[in-house]
Amino acid sequence: KSWADAAESFGKLVELEEATFSKNNKEEREALSNAYNNRGIAFKNAGQMQQAVQSLNSAYLQATNGDDKVATPQAAQILQNLAQCLRAQKRPIDAQRMYERALEVGHRLYGEDHASHALNHLCIARCLRDQGLIPDAIKQYVKSIHIWSQKDDKEILQEMPEVPNKARLAEIREQCKMELAQLVTFMEQAKRMAASQPEGATVDGANAEGSVAPDVTEAEAGSNPEASAK
Repeated sequence: KSWADAAESFGKLVELEEATFSKNNKEEREALSNAYNNRGIAFKNAGQMQQAVQSLNSAYLQATNGDDKVATPQAAQILQNLAQCLRAQKRPIDAQRMYERALEVGHRLYGEDHASHALNHLCIARCLRDQGLIPDAIKQYVKSIHIWSQKDDKEILQEMPEVPNKARLAEIREQCKMELAQLVTFMEQAKRMAASQPEGATVDGANAEGSVAPDVTEAEAGSNPEASAK
């Protein structure tokens, strides 16, 4: 099946569960949230971002029952999926907020040094880079690298089940380091340019995206193996 077909199938499941499930039953509400989440992922992969955002918002509402204080792995995953869609829509500020909320949920679930936080920091860094906020982006990249440096690969993979194997983990970590290096190089170039310009002139950090290579891969934050087109 195509992703569009998958979205249609999950849509039928949503309709069925909306008609038969009770919102007062936690397990049924979580199942409905999963159906909305999977439909959102399918819409995202089909390039239908607006429909994806709508479905993922519904997923989050069901996962939390309208209470933003609810902290569950499901809620964090939905926030990450939503953030990916918002960034794809060229809405980096909104995407950053979703990743920050996902990170907050992660902290409440797992404490401060869980390996999964590094993915959120990496994604926040990319949102900041999209906005031209290069120094802030660099800080987030450094946080990702620091978290991963404190653990061995086995522990990282245990805490990041969405990453399938050591090879994929190595790819993500190398990508993070490469993006950080590019921004550091950009900042050094910007400082040299500023030093050579007349007093009062500025260098526009919003152009940084054009000075760095595009993301080779998208971090696995928010991925869900249940939503796969076959």
